Amino acid sequence: MNFKSLVQQHSWLSIEAILFDLYPDEEKNSSGYRAVYEKLILMTAATSQMSIVVKNCKDDFDGDIGLISQRFSNRISELAKHYENLLVLLDTNYTEEQEKSKQHLKKMGLVWS
Repeated sequence: MNFKSLVQQHSWLSIEAILFDLYPDEEKNSSGYRAVYEKLILMTAATSQMSIVVKNCKDDFDGDIGLISQRFSNRISELAKHYENLLVLLDTNYTEEQEKSKQHLKKMGLVWS
C-alpha cells in the first residue's frame, strides 16, 4: 500500500472527528488541515524509496471512533427530522399565504396567475 492509497481510504469527516477529539486545540486550524487533505487526495503518487509502516494496534481511543460515528449519525437524523417538519410547516404556510394573497387581489379586481 502506498501513501496515496492510505489517504484515499479515509474521508475528511472521519479524519476530522478523530483529529479534533484527540487535539481539540487544533480545531481553530480546521480549514488548513482540510486544505492539506484535499491537496493530498488530488496529488499523483510518485515512486520513492521511503516506506510507511502502519500497524493495526489497539489504542485507547479505538472505541471512541464508533461512539463518535454513532453520535454523528444520530445528530444527522435529528437534524433531518427537524428540517423535514420545518419544511412541511413552511410549505403549508406558504400555500395558505399565497391563497390569501390571490383572494385579496381578486377582491381588488386584479387577477394573479
